Amino acid sequence: MKNKVNLKKLLLCINILLIFLLSLFLVINIYEYHIYNKNYNKKVLSIVNIIEEKYPNITEEELIDVISNEDYSDTFFKQFSIDIQRDSILKKNKNYFYIFTTFNLLFYTISIIIILLILSKSYFDNLIELFRKSFKICNILFLSSLLNFRFSE
Repeated sequence: MKNKVNLKKLLLCINILLIFLLSLFLVINIYEYHIYNKNYNKKVLSIVNIIEEKYPNITEEELIDVISNEDYSDTFFKQFSIDIQRDSILKKNKNYFYIFTTFNLLFYTISIIIILLILSKSYFDNLIELFRKSFKICNILFLSSLLNFRFSE
């Protein structure tokens, strides 16, 4: 019965920890997406501003059509050895990608270590309890064997 109560407490603790860690991870991902969007939108806006200055006869609808168009040609970027399927055009986003990837790896590693420590502590506590019971049983058996030995003489 005591083991079931301990197991329930352990599972509850681990579930609370997992919910907290998943929530934290979600917040980190939202923040990462926000940073990425902000950088990307700033660059698109700067390009639109330059186009508006250089070509005043282009309408806003035409600019929106160009921005929302899904067809593209990557020949311009290929001149500079940039593969748009693999590489980030914005260096700032690439740097943030490395920062957030490193942070996420650290976050996952620390989370796993915390969970393993909790589990190992519980396992260690159960192991100590098992040793105590085993030691008591051994003592009882030893004492009983001594008593039997004495009484048998």
